Amino acid sequence: MASVDWKVAKSDFAKFGLNIFLSVELKKLTSEIYQIIKNEVPEIELYQSLVLIGNGGKDFWEQLTLPLDESQNPIDQFSLDKLSELSEFKDFKILYPSKIYFPPLQKFSRLFGFSYPSPMGLDISNQFGSWFAFRLCFLTKSVVEESALVSQLSPCENCLFKPCLTNCPASATHEMGIDLKGCANYRLGEASNCADRCLARLSCPVQKQHQYSIEQIQYHMLRVEHLKKLAAFK
Repeated sequence: MASVDWKVAKSDFAKFGLNIFLSVELKKLTSEIYQIIKNEVPEIELYQSLVLIGNGGKDFWEQLTLPLDESQNPIDQFSLDKLSELSEFKDFKILYPSKIYFPPLQKFSRLFGFSYPSPMGLDISNQFGSWFAFRLCFLTKSVVEESALVSQLSPCENCLFKPCLTNCPASATHEMGIDLKGCANYRLGEASNCADRCLARLSCPVQKQHQYSIEQIQYHMLRVEHLKKLAAFK
């Protein structure tokens, strides 16, 4: 297998806006997470590390070079293209994006202490607020330098006014999480002013400087695939 210099790779990913890089050796996973992966990948013993790569903030969108053709999912393709530049895919087990595997990315992220649940249904990060997303999740046969497993308070704990609770026109955001049915019914309604944006998310003050552009928000919110998933909660 071709050797990958992961320090260089991490820097290269960041140049394309993929500036979140989390990794851990599989033997150091919690038994719950290890079993979740093993259920999907019975041959897990062949691999050494779990890696999550994502984008925080606006840079990733600005680096996209593929046409925004929904049928091809350019964001997935762009991310996979960058990974393929490191090594042949036979060196990895791609868990996301994939039509075969459906890894719990939020649960993986919380393992690292990177993100926490929020009233909006999205995870929230001390570093990027809600303005981040994971683009790649894979197993690799090499040992990757580990990310520190840190323990911090959720930024929601220090938020005094919690505008996400009062600025949701569907009243779907709650301390314990989002009412997905209420959110879906309102967003997909004819008179919705949340059709192409989440007003609760836009009102969140955490790391506001990383907020996506309206163009990017609309692209994600109006994708047919996303709307189909949302309609399932009605």
